[in-house]
Amino acid sequence: MRIRTALVSAAASAALVLPAAPAAAAQDDFTEFMRQAAEAFLGEDDRRDYRDERRSRDRDRRDRRDRHDRRGGQHAAISVDEAIEIARANGMVRVTDVELDDDEWEIEGYDHRGREMEIEIDAYTGRVKDIDYD
Repeated sequence: MRIRTALVSAAASAALVLPAAPAAAAQDDFTEFMRQAAEAFLGEDDRRDYRDERRSRDRDRRDRRDRHDRRGGQHAAISVDEAIEIARANGMVRVTDVELDDDEWEIEGYDHRGREMEIEIDAYTGRVKDIDYD
């Protein structure tokens, strides 16, 4: 959060000093503009933190792409509707939240007794990984 605040401040300052990025610029151009602004206005420690954060984000993107490639390029085989049906078949009567997180659907809701529950379902096979009651 500290880095994001510093970047916003740096970008605002850069907008006054550096020529603004064109409105129709591609995402890569904007990313490069932000990198240059960060390097121009951040201290060495902040630049190091920013680089580490960017490398971590890039590594996460590569990992997601690699997982996608290992699956034969397929996206989640289980749709949101199918995931909800699986959750209902496992006792959920009211769904309050559905989220696709990495390789699993996380569905929150309530059972017939009114207890809060969360079901994790593998997004590719439809297998129920975990059922938690709160």
